[in-house]
Amino acid sequence: MKKISLQWRLTILTTVLITVLCGCLTFFLYKNGVYYIDTLQETVTDQSAAPEAVYIDIPDNEWDDFAAQFATKVYNSKSDYRNRSLLITVVVALIGGAVTFFVSGRALKPLKEFSETVEKVQAQNLADYTIEENRIAELDRLRTSYNKMLMRLSESFETQRQFTGNASGEIDPAIIPFLMEKENMNAQQIDDYLNRRSGILGISGLSSDFRDLESAANRGDERSQLAIDIFAYKVKKYIGGYVAAMGGVDAIIFTAGLGENSPFMRDKICNGLEYLGTRIDPELNKLRGKQMEISIKRARVKIFVIPTNEELVIARDTLNICRRIIKL
Repeated sequence: MKKISLQWRLTILTTVLITVLCGCLTFFLYKNGVYYIDTLQETVTDQSAAPEAVYIDIPDNEWDDFAAQFATKVYNSKSDYRNRSLLITVVVALIGGAVTFFVSGRALKPLKEFSETVEKVQAQNLADYTIEENRIAELDRLRTSYNKMLMRLSESFETQRQFTGNASGEIDPAIIPFLMEKENMNAQQIDDYLNRRSGILGISGLSSDFRDLESAANRGDERSQLAIDIFAYKVKKYIGGYVAAMGGVDAIIFTAGLGENSPFMRDKICNGLEYLGTRIDPELNKLRGKQMEISIKRARVKIFVIPTNEELVIARDTLNICRRIIKL
């Protein structure tokens, strides 16, 4: 079911409110007017009434015709009054709804622009989607919180990138003073060497992108093949360690760029994990970037590919911030 926008909610609520108020006012005026019209009609049609109470000089032989015509006129007048009152109520309600829609659209335009900006956010370029200052106090506080969140996420992603393909991973702490002494490195050089020129890049001497490594390994590049073998071995060792720590495992999930898009690495990592009661289905494993199960049928431990969705996480965090500032 499609959700109704805040602008339409305000429009519908305002229209309903105007309709109820106009309806009540019309009903009150109609009842009050009808009461006096009926009183006049009763006075006219009541032949037993005293002559001085009517103030109309009509011959007795024409009184019945006059009373009938008067009753018909009163009935038509009440009907016309009711219909016109309903028409006025509808027109006023529609005009009020249209005005509310226009005014709320103008008032909510900054919020709409904010939501459109949030929808464009990508994990690769968070800093490009900060929002400029807004004159509306509530939205400006929202803007400040949103920009701070983007900056923190951007810093976190940047830190994560530094400690992935180009980073050394686990090392003996004695290596650091050894390098500083033997290679005459200072702390900044050590940081750059271990976190930006080591890991997969350092082993292969080529790249930290596994697409490049797989291509080079297929061409016979030994260092690229070594980097792939070490990476697969490390991941397999982590899986075994967590299986032992948790006392078993129900499923193994591949995600992110490499896990979603490299059937070769998924197969290489899972090769040797048959003792857990699982095995990759070669045909299912050919698929890329889709949420799916790729283990064989009747496998005790399932193997899944689940794409990441950083944008969804960012959007949910933003929504939580919005709810704390304004009620949507």
